[in-house]
Amino acid sequence: MLTSVIVYIVIIIDQLTKWWADRKLQYFVNTDGKVGKIDIIDGVLSFDHTLNPGMAWGMLKDHRWVFLLLTSVIIVAIISFLLYTRKTKKHPLFITSLGLILGGGISNMIDRIFFGDVLFGGKVIDFISFELIDFPIFNVADSCVCIGEALLIIYVLFIDPKIKNAELFTFSEKNKESNGKND
Repeated sequence: MLTSVIVYIVIIIDQLTKWWADRKLQYFVNTDGKVGKIDIIDGVLSFDHTLNPGMAWGMLKDHRWVFLLLTSVIIVAIISFLLYTRKTKKHPLFITSLGLILGGGISNMIDRIFFGDVLFGGKVIDFISFELIDFPIFNVADSCVCIGEALLIIYVLFIDPKIKNAELFTFSEKNKESNGKND
């Protein structure tokens, strides 16, 4: 349930911000005469409308089918994993992390399928530009995927082992108690 809510929220926020960037931002002219760019913090952060046919830095721009196939496989794998572990993996960090990854992946896939000259020929709308370092322009979905991956790593490294150890300890205590009753 929580995962579904997170997925829907990510998709809605991402699609709304991309709509805004595509419909409004690309016509904005800043003080330097640059079209489609709004400086939030000069030289650090701006909104800069870009259509990305590939992945980060426009790499693999002629390989949309790779993204569609890879994203489809990942989405199916995450949904299958969530269904398989729905009774055992209930930690909010785990559910949140997969919800963010799933929502971001689905939202970018929507762009690749529907927002282009032809069906499945779309480009992802990117607009958040972190200019302090050479970093690719990104969007809300990209941010959610990255945050979700970071949260999943934290869960796997720090929380899941503690849960497993607690379960093992509980199991061994229950096993001792049941063995003691049989004597």
